[in-house]
Amino acid sequence: IEPVLVRAYEGVGLAPDRAVVLGRLARKRYVDVRYWELFHDTVPALSDLRDRGWRHVILSNHVPELEAIVAHLGLGGITEATINSAKTGYEKPHPEAFAHARRAVGEVNELWMVGDNVVADVAGAEAAGIPAILIDRGNRSDVTAERTVRSLTEVGDLL
Repeated sequence: IEPVLVRAYEGVGLAPDRAVVLGRLARKRYVDVRYWELFHDTVPALSDLRDRGWRHVILSNHVPELEAIVAHLGLGGITEATINSAKTGYEKPHPEAFAHARRAVGEVNELWMVGDNVVADVAGAEAAGIPAILIDRGNRSDVTAERTVRSLTEVGDLL
C-alpha cells in the first residue's frame, strides 16, 4: 500500500521526498491494529452463521499484517483462515485468489463469497464458479448484483 500512497501524494503535487515520508506514516497508521474496528453486526452475524454450520474464511486484498489485525479484532475464534493477497501474490478478482480460498476451506457442500466490491468479490467469485452476495452498506445506486444485502445480518436470510 505504501507505493500506492506515495504515487497518490505525488499525483496531487507533493515533492517525491515528502510523498515518501507521508506514505510511510500513512502505512504505519493503516496497519496499526488500534485503528481498526468491526461493523456492529460482524461478530453476531458470523457467530450465528457458524452456529448454523457455516465455516468462515477471510479472502482479502490486503497488507501482510492482516492476520494481526484479524486477531486483534477478535475474529480468530470465528474464522478458520485468512487468505491474503500480500502473502499469496494474487488479488481478487484473479481466479487463483479464489483457488487459495477453496484449498483453505477444503471439501464442502456449499461455498459462498460475501464481499463489498462488485468487481473483486462478486464478479471474481462468480467467474471462479462461486456464488456471491454483495454487501452494500452505503445504499449506492450504482451497485448491481443478483444478491445484494445492506448488512451482514441479512446474509443469513439468503443462505
